[in-house]
Amino acid sequence: MTNKAAIIDLGTNTFHMLVFSWEGRQFTVIDKLQIPVKLGKGAFEEMWIQPEAYRRGIEEAHRFREILDREKIEIVRAFGTATLRETANAAIFQKEVEEMLGTSVNIIDGDAEADMIYQGVKFAVPMGQEAHLIMDIGGGSVEFIIGNESEIFWKKSFNIGVARLNDKFYKADPIDGEHKELLHQYLEKELEEVWEKATEYNITTLVGASGTFESLSDVSMNMFHSIPQTYPFVNHIMDISNFNEIGEKIVASTKTELSNMAGLIAFRIEMIVVGVIMVQHVIERLKIQKLIVSDYALKEGIMMQMIEEEIRKAV
Repeated sequence: MTNKAAIIDLGTNTFHMLVFSWEGRQFTVIDKLQIPVKLGKGAFEEMWIQPEAYRRGIEEAHRFREILDREKIEIVRAFGTATLRETANAAIFQKEVEEMLGTSVNIIDGDAEADMIYQGVKFAVPMGQEAHLIMDIGGGSVEFIIGNESEIFWKKSFNIGVARLNDKFYKADPIDGEHKELLHQYLEKELEEVWEKATEYNITTLVGASGTFESLSDVSMNMFHSIPQTYPFVNHIMDISNFNEIGEKIVASTKTELSNMAGLIAFRIEMIVVGVIMVQHVIERLKIQKLIVSDYALKEGIMMQMIEEEIRKAV
């Protein structure tokens, strides 16, 4: 029997919807949407979802409801992350979305977010027994996980997502040298525990997931004609020298110049610079030798969990 379900991710920058079917443990992605809602735009300064962002969020929730009805999907898992964890009016927004979608919205903490990111990544990247550093850059938070194919050794969520960093440090177009240096200093201090744990586990490989890394992968494929791995894993190994060239070009570019960069989708432009600087800092600080971009992250981790749960119910 083939089943169908949907996962809805109410993220700080982007709302995602993943529609999939499965039979046994074999799954097929039917549809995958990314909507630039920017729910967290201005939210972290006042800890309040701003009116325009609130309106955009409700509009997209209504769009998701229409898709659920059209596809006749009854199994739905919806969740929220940093913006809905922290803002004072998040509960009101959550209730309105729940009524529209006809399902509860689970607000997951940073630890749970890291767990699900790991579950998604390990299906996309062959880690073996070597410890890898997994980094998932979101709008409100960034999750770091150290693990291999079998287990997580360490994980932590940091409130340094690109929406926050953009508000703090992106003060000129292109970013000026003073604020770029201030951002590097800020990251060096905020991520002290990452440096310690990465040294402890002899990390040489960085696995990147979600928005900034997806954009870097797309630009790399356009600029260097690199080919991602699609079976049995789904990932893209980026040459470090290629990353350095792309990163330098992105950080030095204006938004207008970025809009003409092949492979960089429009809604990523606003926050791509601070995201890239963060990746640059991690790679340089830890002397990373290998960079892998995972096609799977939080949503796919939850998908795997859902499939296992449904299989157990059917037994």
